[in-house]
Amino acid sequence: MIETSVRVLLQRIPGTLILLLFPLLMLGPYYAPVFFSVYFIFLTFAVFFLSVRSALGIFATWVKFIVEKDVDWMKLRTEEMHRRKLTGEAEMAVTDIVHVVVVPNYKESMETLVETLDVLGSHDLASTNYVVCLAMEETEDGCVEKAEALTRMYGEAFRLLTYTVHPKNIAGEIRGKSSNTNWACTELHKRLTTHGSLSLIPRIVVPATTGAVSRASTATLSEDPGPERHIFTCMDADTCFAADYFACVAYRYVSMNVHARKAAMFIPSLVFDRNSQSVNPVVRMIDVGWSASQMAYFIPYYPFKYATSAYSVPMELAEAVNFWDTSREAIGEDVHMTFKCMFATGGRLRVIPIASPASQFNVVGKKENFISGCYARIEQMKRHMWGSLDFGYTLRMGLRWSIGQGLDRCSTYWPLFITPANSTSGQLMPFW
Repeated sequence: MIETSVRVLLQRIPGTLILLLFPLLMLGPYYAPVFFSVYFIFLTFAVFFLSVRSALGIFATWVKFIVEKDVDWMKLRTEEMHRRKLTGEAEMAVTDIVHVVVVPNYKESMETLVETLDVLGSHDLASTNYVVCLAMEETEDGCVEKAEALTRMYGEAFRLLTYTVHPKNIAGEIRGKSSNTNWACTELHKRLTTHGSLSLIPRIVVPATTGAVSRASTATLSEDPGPERHIFTCMDADTCFAADYFACVAYRYVSMNVHARKAAMFIPSLVFDRNSQSVNPVVRMIDVGWSASQMAYFIPYYPFKYATSAYSVPMELAEAVNFWDTSREAIGEDVHMTFKCMFATGGRLRVIPIASPASQFNVVGKKENFISGCYARIEQMKRHMWGSLDFGYTLRMGLRWSIGQGLDRCSTYWPLFITPANSTSGQLMPFW
């Protein structure tokens, strides 16, 4: 009861501070001129810092892309394993990793989903290393029929194309991307650990057009590798990845030691370019600024990185933190998952930026005019503002970190990140 009250109180701090800005602006210069001046100077330096950070980020991203644009990650890993004579079960090649791509969607058009699957299916590793899961919502009429139709269309393109249906009215859940992603990932993990396969039902799917058994369908009859060889990639329904993103993620993952792999996340660089020529300049520039702010992650030694919209999480890490949260605090599921993993790993989480763009749409209005476009962007910003609930979550977890008796009180998942040999003393794994 007390913890719930504290949680509700902390959730209201960001909104309260914003509301207090109005009396500060009107009354501050007269009643508190010194405080107002200091605050104004602070804001000026903050804006200047953010501008410099974005400029440095754009340059760092450009350099990173130039350096890595022609790297063959599979060949590089093979040469490393041969040169260093890496053997053993823990040593893996890029092609040993199965990418579980989760596509949460709700009332998305078939055109959008078809384009997304077209791009994913064009990748060289799609038919052998991509498991694509369409995370459907039960509240959408005809969602199963839509998923089945897409499964028939793209049955041969991937190692497996499956789907989940997130039930409605689950007690304690807030319906949204986080709860849908959580349902899909827990269901896939359950299939893998219980049946040894990610397929919904071990069966042979016959494409409607050819009448032949698909290559991907045959793969569903064999066992999939263990969770340590699976990486979840969560995305929006309109996100299009380049093929080198998955190859680079796999390379970074297999190049780590077995402990570091359990505390790593991977994020691409977001680019809003799919329809940039058809939206008004205001929407376009806001999204350009959003992309530029993310590019700061490529600045060497930049300390603070978090996932936004599209990101990859090793299945072992997702399992260890009990997957995604489904409460109000998790409405901003990407940032929240970053913070959750950070606390669960005792601050040892590494968020690794990948020099590969993830292409997305700018938001569009219901009508093709300036006002409608701006209104749609404002509505999107309001949804993003729900992420401010993570302020309360982070502050609450930080307080438990500071005043609790050890980090085990910060998270119920903490024992999963303690070495078995030192489980009694509570020592951390030697991550790196």
